[in-house]
Amino acid sequence: DAAAVINDKKVTDHHAVIPTRNIREADLSALPVGERTILELVALRLLCAVAPPYIYDETSVTVDCTGAEFTAKGRTVKQPGWRALDAACRSSMKNAEPDKEAEDKALPELTEGQELPVTGAAVKEGKTTPPKHFTEDTLLSAMETAGAKDMPEDAERKGLGTPATRAGILEKLVSTGFLERKKSKKTVQLLPSHDAISLITVLPEQLQSPLLTAEWEYRLGEIERGELAPEDFMAEIT
Repeated sequence: DAAAVINDKKVTDHHAVIPTRNIREADLSALPVGERTILELVALRLLCAVAPPYIYDETSVTVDCTGAEFTAKGRTVKQPGWRALDAACRSSMKNAEPDKEAEDKALPELTEGQELPVTGAAVKEGKTTPPKHFTEDTLLSAMETAGAKDMPEDAERKGLGTPATRAGILEKLVSTGFLERKKSKKTVQLLPSHDAISLITVLPEQLQSPLLTAEWEYRLGEIERGELAPEDFMAEIT
């Protein structure tokens, strides 16, 4: 039942991309491979949204060994639900990426306070890697949840911009010379320009915070819905 996942009352700037009934009479084989794959992925997402839920039991264990804590998680699938449909459809699509979410192995039954034998130990040498540069996709995702760590659970509604304006904000930053596109292997990264770095250097730290911008975006949304008077908002920021 599509009504379970589609609610016109919650639509803001535009609705989700969904297939229409015309797909039933269309000759999909006549479409270019890329366009057909996109259409199939959109249709698959709608089918997964209305499919039975993916149900599993998850176990989390904390083990103490000479004062050091170690944790382990296990997952046992009870009902594959929509993920079975997703995996089956993706396996038949050309160039479609498989589900990257790895399945956790099941843990044996354990009781609190149970003693476990140490069967082996090893030291693995490694090094941390710096965060990757933003791409347009990752930056758009970051804008959607800006300030989430410092906000309540509804922080996703306090992101930067709206679904309809975020891409335009990035384009404006590129056209005005604050962001630069740089191709690296198969991806295109977004890097700050010299002007952007200079601007951030002189701006007060509070104005640089995405948390502040996200909060203002939320307040502007309240004004749009008639829940907050513009005068009250201006009084808060002056």
